[in-house]
Amino acid sequence: ILVALFTLLLSSTALANTAIKGMKNSTVSSDKATLYIDENNTLWGYGQLRMNYDGRSDFDPRDSVKEPIRIMEDVAYVKACDQNNFAIKTDGSLWSWGYSRKGLLGNGTLEDSWMPQKIMDNVIMVDANCNTAMAITSDNRLWCWGDEGIGGHKDEFGEWAISGPTPKVIFTDAVYVSVNSKNFAYIKTDGSLWYMGANGRAQSGTGLTDEWVSIPKKVMDDVTCVKLK
Repeated sequence: ILVALFTLLLSSTALANTAIKGMKNSTVSSDKATLYIDENNTLWGYGQLRMNYDGRSDFDPRDSVKEPIRIMEDVAYVKACDQNNFAIKTDGSLWSWGYSRKGLLGNGTLEDSWMPQKIMDNVIMVDANCNTAMAITSDNRLWCWGDEGIGGHKDEFGEWAISGPTPKVIFTDAVYVSVNSKNFAYIKTDGSLWYMGANGRAQSGTGLTDEWVSIPKKVMDDVTCVKLK
């Protein structure tokens, strides 16, 4: 059941290769943890971090950290989810840790990881929810991995975009993306906004009456930021 609304947020934020700078020195939270980047690009966190930071043999991923701990250095962007987390370092490398529910860590396996592990390089943006993750690399390719819930969409190559534990390119002209459990929206290099996914409440903004938008549909032009809520 779709309970989310599709909201467009416009701003003057620069995109493409400067995308990761928008989250520098920021704080992000999920229902269970808070992570923040300080002025020295050090990532800190507390709550249920899904991370065995001290190498305990009796580690339980449900454990909560009561005070901020240092997680990683040289971090420019962070995304916190309930079951896992993602961080982009200043060198563009993407890291993940936590539960690998249906391959959501993007490490090519279904195995959980309680320490940060590198997924890929040259990343300028990442977004994720409890089902699906997406990232954009500096060559404007949009990658997807995780739950097969995204399988209701066709990618740029006309194939059903069924995901898994290994990142897969689904579009080649993206600068910004927002992903939800049953839909996603992305902005192309020309500033046009495109939408795919559930449309039972007309949240695609395309004027279509279909319950599901399985092929990318253009919403509007001159967009710099989008957020699925």
